[in-house]
Amino acid sequence: MRIGLVGGIERSRNFLVEAAASAGHSLEVHDGEVGGRGAAVLAGVVDRADVVIISVGINSHGGALIAKDLAKRSGRPSVIIRNPSKSALLRAIRELPPAPARH
Repeated sequence: MRIGLVGGIERSRNFLVEAAASAGHSLEVHDGEVGGRGAAVLAGVVDRADVVIISVGINSHGGALIAKDLAKRSGRPSVIIRNPSKSALLRAIRELPPAPARH
């Protein structure tokens, strides 16, 4: 499954990508910054994802709101987590609904 993660600390990116891969998923991370081209890049992450995980602990409020709205409008399921730690990410992955079929 392709997962888009919105929010988090840049230095954790590779660690989280590896954790998702170990669970059989691909993970694309967006830092949640929506200034400049950030919102357009975020839209691309959501568009490529089967499901979106939104971190609200380390994320701009605008980034979290935009990610949630983009996921809803594109029909992608979204999950809210407080902090993007390895354990929180793996727990969220285990609780994800099945990915919708893409056409």
